[in-house]
Amino acid sequence: MPRSKLTSIIARIGQKQRNFSRLLALVLAPIVVTCSEKIPRPSIGENIARPISLVNDEQGDFFYVLNTDLKHRYDDGSILIVDRQGERRKAVSVPRLGRHLSLSGKDLIATFDRGVETEASSKVMLFQIGGATDQGEMPTLTLKKSWNVDNCNPINAIMQGGLIAVSCQTGKLMLGQLAEDRSTSTLDVIREYPAYVRRALYIDEPRGLLYAFVSDWGTAKLKDQIYTDNKSFNETSAIMVEGVANDVPDELEKTKQGRLKIATQTNPFQFVVIDLNKEKADLDQGHFQLRSFDKVASKEMRWLYFNLQHPNGDFDTSLDNDQKFYRTNFWAAHPDPSASDTFYLSQRTNETTGSAQYSNNIVKVRVTGTRDDILDATKETKSVFAFERIFGGKDTLQTDGSRYLADFALEQNGGKTSAVYVSSFRSLANFKNESFALFAAPTDQAKAKEASTVTSSSDIERSFFAFAFAPKTSSSPRTLVAASFYGDSLSFFTIDDNLTFSDEKQLH
Repeated sequence: MPRSKLTSIIARIGQKQRNFSRLLALVLAPIVVTCSEKIPRPSIGENIARPISLVNDEQGDFFYVLNTDLKHRYDDGSILIVDRQGERRKAVSVPRLGRHLSLSGKDLIATFDRGVETEASSKVMLFQIGGATDQGEMPTLTLKKSWNVDNCNPINAIMQGGLIAVSCQTGKLMLGQLAEDRSTSTLDVIREYPAYVRRALYIDEPRGLLYAFVSDWGTAKLKDQIYTDNKSFNETSAIMVEGVANDVPDELEKTKQGRLKIATQTNPFQFVVIDLNKEKADLDQGHFQLRSFDKVASKEMRWLYFNLQHPNGDFDTSLDNDQKFYRTNFWAAHPDPSASDTFYLSQRTNETTGSAQYSNNIVKVRVTGTRDDILDATKETKSVFAFERIFGGKDTLQTDGSRYLADFALEQNGGKTSAVYVSSFRSLANFKNESFALFAAPTDQAKAKEASTVTSSSDIERSFFAFAFAPKTSSSPRTLVAASFYGDSLSFFTIDDNLTFSDEKQLH
């Protein structure tokens, strides 16, 4: 083909491509303009739109519900206040994409994911509740402080002893102080943990410590594992020393690569112990400091293992003398209101075979060691903590893969913890073939199997992702309010002295 003709063909092709590009630009221009414009939407008001978290006040008269408006039907989200009878009382406008509420006394923390359309950062907002709610007055919410947090997506927040702790989906952990003037309260990133999310947080106020436990996020992959621990790696001789247990599974410690992975990436069977007193002592102009993981890993990381006992005396699994049952995947941690040396954890799994099938539990954790012992990284976990199942296990739950314990609440009676209320919900994303449930059971495990009750649903429109529990009073029965995220609704239950659920009301 002559060069001139080939050049002419190429020129015509190029012109057609340019003409098509211009046409495509003209077609897309209105779309681009439309997408960049803000679509007018109504305010959420007192509507319920993808409720994700709720808490109640100390008297149980009012419940606070965080609406995410994930479908973006409205211009904002809300904290909706409802009373014990299921009546809407008030709504306070907040950003969309809320994640979690935490209440301590008159302080309310709300966390928010980064808004794709409007917000470059996640948010943590501190409100103060006003009004004599103990005398039946309508509560008020006043925003005292708001923090923008980059690269976080906060998944949990707790308050205890004047401190705030916030865990992020990205591995960050934040710590703050509630100031007397709440508007001057602080919140700072103190750690950036690799590899694993830690949703379950507990502040051990008497000992000045913070514990953080690994949580499976997204598709369920983590499961408990039995390992042998009867050797320790000696740095000086560079060999594994026989007969010296150090809580580190021998299988993970025996190679250089394994030791490096533990030191730089953490492990799903490790929990965190942070010295809050030291964090306070090292404040810089009133702010907590960020410490790099490699500087604190050897001091703060602990191994978590326990073999829980059943009412008949049997244990979850048979272990040799050198074996330990390492545990992972914890959703929530709550204090025992009547015992400062005790807290509780919810553990989750979807395993139905092997020893891991016994990993759906509400675990009572008793702190048996002193503060100094707990901070001593050479001490074995079993020497400073004791673990006991109060609910769960295969026998009680009759696990078929559909039970996946999440949040829980404790009931006090006569100054002792007498009952536990538990939700079962895998996650907001993994709901295929899901079964949703709420359990009520006495904390005496010997009675739990016979006395526990359950209300369940297989309808995604009536799920129980989050709930709040208000105890019985002289004028009101026990009341449990559950939020159905996909159903855009709240379910109100009353619970009698036999721990039997009665479905009273739904709000949509």
